[in-house]
Amino acid sequence: MPHSSLFKLILLVNCLCMLIGITSCNTREQKFVIAFSQCTNEDEWRRNMRREMERELIFYPEVTFIFENAHNNLEEQISDIEKLLEGTIDLLIVSPLEARALTPAIEKAFDQGIPVLLVDRKVNSDKFTAYVGGDNQAIGRQAGHYLAKLLNKKGHILEVSGLLGSSPSLERHAGFIEATSKYPDIVVSKEIYGDWDKEPAKRALEKVIEKYENIDAIFAHNDVMALGAYEICKKHGLADKVKIVGIDALPGKSGGIQMVLDRKLEATFLYPTGGEEAIRTAMKILRKQAFPKIDFLPSLGINYDDALVWKNQTDKILNEEKVIALKEHRLAKDQALFNYFTLLVIALFVVIALILVVLFQNARKKRQLQRYADKVAEHNNELEEHTTELENTQHELEHRNEELEAQQEELSRHMEEILTLQEHMEQKQVQIEKTNQDLEHQKITLEELYSKLKRRNTAITDSLRYAKGIQQTIFPNEKELKQVFQEHLIIYQPKAIVSGDFYWMYQQNHQAFFVVADCTGHGVPGAFMSIIGYSLLKEIVVLKKIRQPHHILSMLHKEVVRTLKQLESKIDDGMDIVVITLEALKGVGKINLQFSGAKNELVYVNNQEIVVLKGDRQSIGGYSVNGKPTFKLRQMTLEDDQGVIYLFTDGFADTPNRRRKSFGSRKLKTMIVDSARLPLTQQQNVFTEALEAHAQDTPKRDDITLIGLKPSFDLLMDQGE
Repeated sequence: MPHSSLFKLILLVNCLCMLIGITSCNTREQKFVIAFSQCTNEDEWRRNMRREMERELIFYPEVTFIFENAHNNLEEQISDIEKLLEGTIDLLIVSPLEARALTPAIEKAFDQGIPVLLVDRKVNSDKFTAYVGGDNQAIGRQAGHYLAKLLNKKGHILEVSGLLGSSPSLERHAGFIEATSKYPDIVVSKEIYGDWDKEPAKRALEKVIEKYENIDAIFAHNDVMALGAYEICKKHGLADKVKIVGIDALPGKSGGIQMVLDRKLEATFLYPTGGEEAIRTAMKILRKQAFPKIDFLPSLGINYDDALVWKNQTDKILNEEKVIALKEHRLAKDQALFNYFTLLVIALFVVIALILVVLFQNARKKRQLQRYADKVAEHNNELEEHTTELENTQHELEHRNEELEAQQEELSRHMEEILTLQEHMEQKQVQIEKTNQDLEHQKITLEELYSKLKRRNTAITDSLRYAKGIQQTIFPNEKELKQVFQEHLIIYQPKAIVSGDFYWMYQQNHQAFFVVADCTGHGVPGAFMSIIGYSLLKEIVVLKKIRQPHHILSMLHKEVVRTLKQLESKIDDGMDIVVITLEALKGVGKINLQFSGAKNELVYVNNQEIVVLKGDRQSIGGYSVNGKPTFKLRQMTLEDDQGVIYLFTDGFADTPNRRRKSFGSRKLKTMIVDSARLPLTQQQNVFTEALEAHAQDTPKRDDITLIGLKPSFDLLMDQGE
């Protein structure tokens, strides 16, 4: 009977295991985890990208999809990626907010062996697995050719760009300028930045619309900003005259296709989100299948004649998505009902099993009681045996007592030995005191050496401070600056006592020269390079009378190589430098600005409008010694005396905080635009306080130079006379 009950219990457990195994077959084990870091999910184009990804993931039920939204915040996106890397993911998809700042986080993921798939925007590194997105430069060219043909190859176009410094904005602008430059009668005005959104675009356009009432067309980098441009044109009575073209061609009531049908836009260019293609490429990577590293998605223009066809197709796709979602909801309800009945059956079997187990336990307890009675009898016999053992133990304890007495005598002998050791330790104590006296004499000697070193250090520091005074004699003084500029600000903070940064000014007739340079190294080596640079500039500009900035840089490069004998020696020192000239044009009452830069750049702000003149990607001397670098001349006319010129080295932007995060070039330019309306004396306080708040007493990484100049036509003319 017991064997039969046990057999039934085992059979029941096997049945339960089989049932659980059958139900578990209906659930598929998740094989892959894909994480997606989106720079923002607040605009319709990026929400459409996510919807396409989720729609494509229906065909891959083995995938777990993790979504992180950075809300257009650079630090939040970096934090999201680091948090994802701490978990377990098989592939990371990233749509970067800003290329340069996100490059270290992307490289970190790639170096950890996690495949990285970039969508829409790239980073400043080759450490990524694949890229999926539109060709922004190609779509810019398409828009340029389309508008040129629409205007019969003649007209005035105003460009509304996206976010300042973002890769799509830069690439779309480059493609558009490349295309329109082929039509001599097409004029493209300078860019207006709309930050990819309607309201910022409207504010920027509202400020300048009165200057551009004669424009024939507006090219906006996306449909949202194009809609903002249409509303401003309509407000000023230009809606019927100005032809507006955008990019994205999103479906739906608020998308670019509907804007074309409503005659708000002349055309829109399809810029695919790449959501479906990104998931397909990700699965190829995870399944070890062949895939292209760079996958540029095709684009085309959609005018009014094409828009209705596109709207019908996209509406049909959206309706199909709703049907699929409804079917998925019904399938989930059926699955939940099936799981409920499965659990009910399992619970029934468990109850039956518990009843059988209770019956089996009762039978077993009866057998245990019988065995217990047998053991009690055995224990009585064992007690009698234990009594005999206790008597034997008593005799053994008496024997042990005798042994303890013998051990007591041995302990007495050990005490005598311990006293002998104590005398030996006292002798050692005397030796230790003598050693302490010797150490005291050595301490006195070290203190004398420290005093000598301190005196030598003081002498060296005094010499460096004297050298600092000599170095600063090359800088223009307050009187010289006020002869040319209405206002100026100078933030000059060397990393050491002397600096590798320097600035220099020279004025003759109606023309003024201004130079800001960042020499290789800091401290004494950098200071020597600054003296060499100052001497060569003075020789080139004052003695040789070379006046154009790009010729000055070319001659300076040649003279640095010759002076340091860089063709024969291993000295690779050089400098990053910017040279500008300001010349008063007497006939027109304006100032002509000429600029040339070696890596460094110029920022000009007037009435919240910013112009950035980039330097060439090469230094003076140093690693460029084997080549023959040429420098481009860039120039512009300053319409009035209200604008401010900003010149700076990379020390300000590279200043770290306690978390080793740099201040950032983008943050610096944003501060320049925001504070440009203030007097330069107040701006100097704003920049200094912002730098101190960021650094929080963190040691400088580099010399810091930031100079703001407000030129004056009248002062330049007075100097010439």
